[in-house]
Amino acid sequence: LQQFSKLSPQERQRLRKQLEMFRQLPPERQNAVRKLWSNFQTFPPDRQQVVQKEYKKLSSMPEAKRAQQMNSEEFRNKYNPDERDFLSQMTGTPPK
Repeated sequence: LQQFSKLSPQERQRLRKQLEMFRQLPPERQNAVRKLWSNFQTFPPDRQQVVQKEYKKLSSMPEAKRAQQMNSEEFRNKYNPDERDFLSQMTGTPPK
């Protein structure tokens, strides 16, 4: 709660929106997201930051552009299989 109060109003609004979206998911999807989050927590802190930044970037892209980015050689070289799987599942973009 202390960390939440330290966030900017924009970040707090973004988190509220994400929580509302999460609450609207069916229970099985909520469980899948919880599992993904648990896996994410096992990434080293420096990789968490990199993956989180990439997730934000990918989330703002149109689906076709996101798929193109995630299937690029550069993307495969930048992220390990666990990170790619996390990003794929979180964005709903299956690897090709």
